[in-house]
This record gives sequence, C-alpha cells and structure tokens, in this order.
Amino acid sequence: MAKSSEGKPIDAIIKETKDAMQIGTLKFAGRAIIYDAFRSSMIDGLHPDEEKSIVAIATAFDLTEDLVGQLKALAAKEEALRVEKAKLVTPGHPCLDPKYQQ
Repeated sequence: MAKSSEGKPIDAIIKETKDAMQIGTLKFAGRAIIYDAFRSSMIDGLHPDEEKSIVAIATAFDLTEDLVGQLKALAAKEEALRVEKAKLVTPGHPCLDPKYQQ
C-alpha cells in the first residue's frame, strides 16, 4: 500500500482512503488509522511532511484538530514509555537501537 502511494499527490491518496473508508466497519476506523499513522511515523522521528499528510487524512475523516492533537500526544507518550521500558528492562543490550540505551 505504501509503495503504491509513492509518487501520488496527497489529494489522490486522501480520496482513495476516504472512498475505502466507506466500506463496512472501516467507517469507524478513522481514529485508529490516524493514531497508528502517528505511532509508526514516530519510530524514526516524525517528519513534518509525514505529519502534514496525517493531518490531511484526519481532516478528510472529519476528525477535529483537538482530537488529532490528542491522538498525536498519546502516540508520543507510548513511544516515550517504550524507550523508558527498554532502558529499565534491557539496559545495555547489544541489539537495542541507541535511542533505547542509557
């Protein structure tokens, strides 16, 4: 899905996503999609272009700016907790990404 979106304008991606979201229970998945988009984007650092795209899709889902901010904050808290847990549970483990090291 990500590969097929490369090179497409954001407006086309938004339209395709919004159209797909009209099918069955996907109508109720908008919040989860935006939350997961923030969560996955934060793994390597949320790039401003990623955030702009996430906000554009959230707007197409009719999510408020306040709710989008809450979802972003929740994803940030979760990432911070993941870092804290790794540092406490597996300090110095050679397979850990440097951001998880003390």
